[in-house]
Amino acid sequence: MTKIKEIARIVLAVILPVAFIAGIAAGRELDKRSKDIVRMNMIAVEVTDDQGQLLRYETSTYAVTVTEVLDELQESGVFTYVTRGTGKAKKLVSVNGVSADLKKNTSSWVVQIFGEEIKDGLDDHAVQAGDIISIVYAKDKWD
Repeated sequence: MTKIKEIARIVLAVILPVAFIAGIAAGRELDKRSKDIVRMNMIAVEVTDDQGQLLRYETSTYAVTVTEVLDELQESGVFTYVTRGTGKAKKLVSVNGVSADLKKNTSSWVVQIFGEEIKDGLDDHAVQAGDIISIVYAKDKWD
């Protein structure tokens, strides 16, 4: 019986450290995979300003609405925006210091995702990984 106990101690002395090291390695691999998942949540914001210049911003995010994505970009200091209204009436009035006003100069900021204009307000429109949010300065065609 003592011989069996001695063999069990030796086996445990070898197996436990190997299992521990394997667990650490598996944890590192899991951590690496979770970082890859964060990269997959990339959302791009493309701004075409009043001069026709295209600026592109990219962010890895867990944001769920357009407003949250824009807030993260603004907090990073690379992008600024101002809105007016709430809910479905919340609209962009200024992007990167360029104001738009339909009443004053017949211009507006149009927000689209994959070319489709957002109609339900910036706070209400959901985003998902891979979305490209386009913000375009638009002059009224009657101008």
